[in-house]
Amino acid sequence: MRLLTAALAALLVLVHVELWFGKSGVPRTMELSGKLRDHRQREHKGHQLQPRDRCAPQREGWREQRRQQIEQGAHGRCAFSAV
Repeated sequence: MRLLTAALAALLVLVHVELWFGKSGVPRTMELSGKLRDHRQREHKGHQLQPRDRCAPQREGWREQRRQQIEQGAHGRCAFSAV
């Protein structure tokens, strides 16, 4: 029974060593977290220079197009009806 306990404890230690210090362990995770934080900061700065809503002109174009369709005679009918 003691041998089984020792074997399981050794296995547990091996798993934890790999998790903490292995290729995908804590140091690598911290490195990737730093890179991600830097990337998000750069991305955030880039968005601050652009207009808040880049799709607004396109939506306004759609609204104007729909207004014109209504004025041209699509009164009460769906302008996008299936043929």
